[in-house]
Amino acid sequence: MRLAATGVLAGLAVLTGGSGAERAKIFQRDPVEAALARPLQPGAMALAALALQAEGREAASGLVIRAAAMQGWRDPLAQSWAVQQALVSGHPNIAAERMEALLRAAPESALAAPVLASVTADGDARRALAKRMTIGEPWSDAVLPMLAEQGSPGLVPLAREARRSGYLPARAGLVDAVGRAAQRDPALGQDLLAALAGPRDLARTGLWDAAFAAVKLPRDQVTPFEWARMPAAGVALSSAKGRLNVKRTAHTPAHVAAITAVVAPGRYRLTWHASGNEPLSLHAVCAFPARALENARIQQHADEFARTITVPEDCRAVRIRVFAPSSGPSQSWLSQPSIERID
Repeated sequence: MRLAATGVLAGLAVLTGGSGAERAKIFQRDPVEAALARPLQPGAMALAALALQAEGREAASGLVIRAAAMQGWRDPLAQSWAVQQALVSGHPNIAAERMEALLRAAPESALAAPVLASVTADGDARRALAKRMTIGEPWSDAVLPMLAEQGSPGLVPLAREARRSGYLPARAGLVDAVGRAAQRDPALGQDLLAALAGPRDLARTGLWDAAFAAVKLPRDQVTPFEWARMPAAGVALSSAKGRLNVKRTAHTPAHVAAITAVVAPGRYRLTWHASGNEPLSLHAVCAFPARALENARIQQHADEFARTITVPEDCRAVRIRVFAPSSGPSQSWLSQPSIERID
């Protein structure tokens, strides 16, 4: 882990309370002396190790960083080094323990995310970390959002291991991690949700949630792959027995709920059941990237409805919305939504 001399000087400036220019002469004369000007200051010995490494004194640097790692658990640089050494030497439990220490002490450190990615890339260390996440402390709920932000290949495997060990994030942590992953790649977000909470209705309907269970929650507490209420005046939503119930007092047509489905290019069939003379209906747009889609005319047989949508080559996910027509004050329902590929 090499740093340029300017990086070491910047660290010295923080450590000693002076500017990089003021510390330049001391650094040039003896970087170790400069780094250890305040030996009990957190990070001092790790900084000395970097200064030695910058001079090419690898053996001495290794000795000092080992001493830094033994001093305590709050030095991000020392913990990062300890994690990497544990991985290299084949000690996955120690790597996971030191990774936990780094996330407890300095989750905002620039070192935390890349070191975490290296832990999740090692199968044994990943499993060891997954077991430690079951403690349910704040650091554990920071792990998946951090990996999701990077789009890390270890994200979904770690989520599966953690869930298998008994870990389940709080609702806020689940929404945060799945949302971050979905912003990078909708399929990654859906896979993460399935890893943490099971596949739910995916195999049967093409939608993770076909029962509208989350419409009672505020929108910021819902993942993209659950039905969420949309801002619409004069509309009250509820769900029961797999039905979305819509009570309206307004006369203006509106989209009242929406969900994201991961798709590939091609033609799909949307199907649903609905009630009333002016029934609720489903309409789709491309979500990634945001754009309109071709929605064919609705076909009806009793309370069963269907329409075909065409997904273009560059569309990776669709946003399916429930549309309420301008029927004035009314109560209606929609159930059994699904999306199925035709060709």
